Formats: sequence, C-alpha cells, structure tokens
Amino acid sequence: MNQDFLRRVWLFVALVPSLVISYQPLLVMATSGESDAVIIIAQVDNSPQDSPSGLETVREQAKSLKESIDRLNQDLIRVYNKEIDRQQVDFNTPRTKLQQLQTTWEQRKNELNASSLEPNSVNSFVTKVDEQLASMERVLGPLNNNIIQSQEQLRKKKSISSIPALISYQKELFGENASSDETDGIFGKGTQRQIELILTKNIGEIRNNIDEIQFLVLSKERQRLNNSSPRSNNSQEALEQLQRELAQKNQQIENLTNQVRQLQAQNPTQEPVTTVPNQGTNTESSSGKNFLVPLVFLVIIGAIGVLAFRKFNFWKKAQRDLLNNPSKTRRENTNLEELEPENYYNKTDYSSNISEEIERTQWQQMGRTTSSNPVKTVLNKESPSRQLKEETSKINLDDIKTEDDLISLYNNNYKALLEQIVIVTATKKSVEDKRAGYDSLITFEELDSGSYWITDVPQFKTPHYFLVPKKNLIINEHNYESVKYVFDCRRYDERSSNKFVLRKAAIVYWDDSAGKFCLYELGEVVFY
Repeated sequence: MNQDFLRRVWLFVALVPSLVISYQPLLVMATSGESDAVIIIAQVDNSPQDSPSGLETVREQAKSLKESIDRLNQDLIRVYNKEIDRQQVDFNTPRTKLQQLQTTWEQRKNELNASSLEPNSVNSFVTKVDEQLASMERVLGPLNNNIIQSQEQLRKKKSISSIPALISYQKELFGENASSDETDGIFGKGTQRQIELILTKNIGEIRNNIDEIQFLVLSKERQRLNNSSPRSNNSQEALEQLQRELAQKNQQIENLTNQVRQLQAQNPTQEPVTTVPNQGTNTESSSGKNFLVPLVFLVIIGAIGVLAFRKFNFWKKAQRDLLNNPSKTRRENTNLEELEPENYYNKTDYSSNISEEIERTQWQQMGRTTSSNPVKTVLNKESPSRQLKEETSKINLDDIKTEDDLISLYNNNYKALLEQIVIVTATKKSVEDKRAGYDSLITFEELDSGSYWITDVPQFKTPHYFLVPKKNLIINEHNYESVKYVFDCRRYDERSSNKFVLRKAAIVYWDDSAGKFCLYELGEVVFY
C-alpha cells in the first residue's frame, strides 16, 4: 500500500507541471505606446489513449476454473475406484465458475472489438476461445448425479437406451457411434478419461489464447507509446518557434524605445517623455523571456516522466505476473524481450550441477527399492548434504498445492525436486513410430542420462504423474525432433538453447502391462 501511494505521489508531482503548462495558455504582453504584442502558446494534447483492459480478470477466472476442474476430475476418479459415492461429487462449483468466465469474456470481447486493435489480429483467438467455452459447456452443463451411472445401476433400469439424456451425453463425448451398453455403462474408465481430457484440454487452450490476446494488447500499447515520443519533439519545436517570435517583438519594442530617446534629444526644451512604461515593458518582456526557458524544460521533463512511469509499471507488472502465474506469461507481460533473463532462469555453475547430478544418482541407486508407486525413492544413507537437501525439499514441497506451484518451483528452485524425481528418456521405438506417422503413445524408460524428470509430489492424489524437462536441458536440431512429441516448444528458432521457461508440465501414467510410463498430455515450454 505504501509503495502504491508513493508511486501515485511521484506521478502527481511529475504530471502537475506539464498539465498546468500544457492546458493553460501563456499570455505575454509587450506594450509600448500604441503597440501591443500578444503571444499565446497553443495547447498540446498529451492525454494517453484508452487501451483494452480487463483480460487479467479473465485469466484469473480461467485459473480458478482450472483448479475446480482438477478437483472434479479427482472426485470422478474416486467414484470410479468406488472410494466415494457419486452423490458426494460437487458438480455445481465448476459449472458456476464456467458461467462467470463466459459472462466476463463476453464483456471483454466487446471491449476488444471497440478497441484500436486490428480485427484480423485477434479474431482467430477470440473465435477459438468461444469454441472452447462452448465445448466445455456441452460437457459440464448436463453433468450431474444422474449422468454418472455405472453398469450395475443401468441394469436396474434395464438399458441405457431407456434414458435419452444418457445417450445424448455419450454421443457428445465419443461421437455418434458411441455405445455404453457394450462397455461399462455411461461412467467407466474410458468415460472418466474422456471427460478429463476434454475439460483439461479446453481450459488449457483458453488460457493460452487469452495470453496471446494480452500479448497483442501490450504490443499495441508499447507501439503507441513509441509513437507518442515525436509529440514531445513537435511541442519543443513549436515552443522554439514561439520563442523566436517573442524575440522579434522584443526587438520591435527596443526600436520604439530608441525612437523616443531620439525625439527627446532633438527637443530638449520640451517636457521629457517618461520612459517608465518602456522600462516596464522591457521588464515584462525579459521576465516572459526568462520564464519561457524553464517552461520548455518543465514540458519536456513532464513528458519524460509520464513515459518513464508507464514503462516502469509495465516492467513491474510483467515481473509480478511471472512470479504469481508462471504458467502464463506471456510475454507478460509479458514482453519476454524486455525482462531480464534472471527472472525466468536461475544461472547456476555448470560444474556444481554435474556434481549434484552424480551425488543424487548415487543416492537413487543405493536407495531404490520395489514399491507399489513406480516413482517412489527410498534413501538409506545419511549425509550432511542429503540432510540439507531434505530440509530444502520439505520447505518447498509443502507449499505445492497445484500444478502452478510445481511449475513455479521448477522455474525458480528446481533443486528442491531432486529428491522426488526419476530420470527417464523417451524410448527409441515410440519416437520412431511417431515420426513414421503411427498414432501411438510416447513411452518412457528409466535412464540416468535421460532428458526428462518424472516428479512424485505427495500432495497430488492422482494416478497420473508430472513430467518436466531436465533442468538446463539443451534443445537443438538433433534432439528437437523427439522433444517436440513431449513438449510444445514455443518460440524455438532452430538454435541450440537451454533458455526456456516451463509453462505447462507434461502428464504421464504408469502402464503395468508394458512396464513403462506413457504420455497422457503434452507439456509446454517457452523460449526467450
């Protein structure tokens, strides 16, 4: 609160001189006998144009909806596993938050249409958001206790065909050829995964498209600020022109004064003509001339203060949004080019990273044991360095409640994850099948020199796991062809680079029959 108050006071101090000067015409009078000189400085309009706003509210509501959908998916998994009854599932909260997001989006969409943005630049993103919201409405709208019925419950009602609402919902999920009678009812493992896939995919794409629109808005604002700089130069040129005109008027006044003195010299017997008005005129002219110089500086300083303050606000907002919402950023603010790389990437010593990788690998090899959880690691040896890492891990892992928290920890303090990971690599066969065009899953196997980490954070009660790139992974033309099947590499320009920030973790699950991890959903990284 104090910082905001000080910034407002600073802005007020910077703006008041320029506003008073720019909106109050300066009247300089130069009077001598019957001649009057009036100079008026024209007003200069430096008021900023309005830009589309409110997208931050849409982003916050989309984030809240995603958290609600995650809880709904977890409850549906528990219903399928018969841990809870279908009556205990909260269907109203995600539906209400979706309606709030739709209402806010309609308002912001109208503001975008009325803004100075090029229609072609945002129409595609706006259309995508509309389609994704409609798709989520078709899935969340009818979802209730009556929809979630197992095969046993359907047998009591003889058949799914006797319930038209169930048939309509099944077709919405799986298409026109869907048939629940042949599987395990309207709600089985396949149905739960399809609901989770549709909702998770759409809310993720909505957040990405909102980021793209906000990036266009900020780019337009930055362009407008850059274009406003010549206005200050034009104002300065106008003031210099007026200053030259004032000098000419002063010269005329001096000429008149000299003429009066000559007349006095030619007629010494006549009553002397007082020169007090001339002196007063010179005083007024010189005072106006002296006042014009600081006037020019005040206008320039005021304009520079306004531009510097707006630039400072954009930079601070980009940093704050990146720290609070790491899965966003565009680009923040989201202008990644304007932010210091240290905000996205923690520079570490390469040799220390190697020693930490070797030490952590030795701990995993000594402590690995069989468990029902394929990612769980047991460490039997105690050492001061291990105790320090465990303390760091506990402090940070306790704060992980959502996927965004995990992404923030990875981007800013990845060492806390070293005790909770398994190093894997994509199997050669699954990558080759993808390149050949087969519709197959990417599978992973353990390899100490692998390119990915699978995290096992206790706070996440789900059969799925999060997969992230190995920290400092260098992506180049040799490994990009395999990485792109696991992560969507935004802004990758075919150069070797490890300067990227994790925006969305990939999701994998354990396949008992294959004995491998399988990719369930793509992740996303953004290069800067």
